[in-house]
Amino acid sequence: MVVVKGTGASASPHYIATDHLTGSNVVTNSSGAQEELMDYYPFGAIRLDEKSGTFSEQRKFTGQEYDVDTGLSYMNARHYNGAIGRFISQDPVFWDFDESYLTDPQQWNSYSYARNNPLVYIDPQGEEAELVVKPITLTNANITIPGAHGFISINAESGVDLSKYGEGPHYTIGGYPSDGIGGSLQTRINDSWDFSFDSSKALATYPLSPPTGMSVAEYDQKLLETGTNLSNQDLGQYSWRGQPISKYANSGNTATQVIIDAGGEVPKTQGIYIGPTPLPRPLHYSPFPYFAPGLENPLGTPSYSQRIENAARKAEISLITTVATAVLNYVIKTKF
Repeated sequence: MVVVKGTGASASPHYIATDHLTGSNVVTNSSGAQEELMDYYPFGAIRLDEKSGTFSEQRKFTGQEYDVDTGLSYMNARHYNGAIGRFISQDPVFWDFDESYLTDPQQWNSYSYARNNPLVYIDPQGEEAELVVKPITLTNANITIPGAHGFISINAESGVDLSKYGEGPHYTIGGYPSDGIGGSLQTRINDSWDFSFDSSKALATYPLSPPTGMSVAEYDQKLLETGTNLSNQDLGQYSWRGQPISKYANSGNTATQVIIDAGGEVPKTQGIYIGPTPLPRPLHYSPFPYFAPGLENPLGTPSYSQRIENAARKAEISLITTVATAVLNYVIKTKF
């Protein structure tokens, strides 16, 4: 990485070599002479900061901005104290935890850093990928249908190159109908409909914890890789009802499939969410119900009608087999 100080004729480049956690390690000038040498304790406290001149690099542990006066690093979402290995405020998505946290004790502390394994993981934002559920309304035959659209939101870790999926650092993955309300189901990366959505207006958000042994950055990449793979596949007809209510899939099924294919655990969601009414009074009053079919069900989940048909077919086959067996036994007994 190159940092330029000054302007015009006085501008001078400074070259920063990073360590394995993307933290600033050695700074040299244009002549290759060392200007600053930095090293850190495992949780980020500065162990060494030797300067041979006036230059002082502000980005230090994991490449994040360090404030000398407070001793805190700004991790984009929260401030972090490397001396004690803790954020000074809670993870903003901590209270949206699900049952998966019960099997991962390192997730129980909303102030902890990098699952308490700073030698392997980095957590420069203090956040995880999220499943976001937002309110939508569909109009069909002049009837307003309230719905809940689920998509995956990712804020990439600093220093991680995900440029093949977009400019970053924000990415989204979601399923959409090809013509607004019907047509084929499509998976898209960074669709403007989700990309510009204000998550503070979401009906719910669910953190997506990385699978065991996978870092947040690796999981982000796996989610995007999986979403891209699905975007190249024919997902069939779209239905706002989604599977298993319909035999066709929707955005909830798509988001669920991405999480499963990436090796993650699908969070427990709700079937109905309550939010503000999209229509003026007195047509509707708040709170307003938004239905979220499809979530928690992967693509290809049989619909209820298909399950009934399959059960009936199995029962029919079983009955035919039973009758045929009885007839065969009768013939055998009477003939022999």
